[in-house]
Amino acid sequence: MKSKKEIGFIKRLVPSNYKLLLYALLVGLVTGLLSPLFRMILARLVTLRTISEIVGLHQFGLDWLWSIFFTVIGVCMVFDFLVKKYASETAGS
Repeated sequence: MKSKKEIGFIKRLVPSNYKLLLYALLVGLVTGLLSPLFRMILARLVTLRTISEIVGLHQFGLDWLWSIFFTVIGVCMVFDFLVKKYASETAGS
């Protein structure tokens, strides 16, 4: 059996934490929705890869174009982030 001090502590916490419980529910929903979104993105990328195989880029030895394309996009995103973070005055007019 719990002491009166412990029961009083629990009673004091529950009413004041409804806002916290609501935030926890919201974070759980957002986290739960990110996983299916990630899976959908992966499915679309598989579709794009299949389309590139159908178009015939692999027949001409141009398979490496996809890796170059995504590498250039990644490098541009990194440079954009670094310029905005460390030299924000050069990011535009």
